[in-house]
Amino acid sequence: MLLGEYRHSIDAKGRVSLPARLRASLDGTVVVAKGFGRELMVYTPQGYESFLGRLLAMDQFKGKARDAKLYFTANAHEVDLDKAGRVNLPAGLASWAGLEGDAVVIGGGDHIEIWSPAQWAGFEERTSDIASIAEEFSDLGVI
Repeated sequence: MLLGEYRHSIDAKGRVSLPARLRASLDGTVVVAKGFGRELMVYTPQGYESFLGRLLAMDQFKGKARDAKLYFTANAHEVDLDKAGRVNLPAGLASWAGLEGDAVVIGGGDHIEIWSPAQWAGFEERTSDIASIAEEFSDLGVI
């Protein structure tokens, strides 16, 4: 399971180190893709294939299903980890996510997320009242 919050610098070549605890389950190649907000998601190729499998199973004649499928396929790149455990962030994706200088690397359970410090601060602010968020999920029978 991928857990925790880590702060890292992005080097001049656009690479960010993945923490040893997070990269232990990775094997050389990862998929870097746009996330649901302004973060990047990092999956194993098998993990991303599983994620995409749910999208690819949806009716392609429904506009939103097609849009989601294209969003998550066009905005994903296979990237090799270097020997130091760094991932080279594709320039277009890094720019889209506002990643410049520093990054917050998050364990997202089954994947890793890379956030700009400003976007992460905004997320933490939005979720500061986790009790009421949990209550909404409880009302829906999710938890």
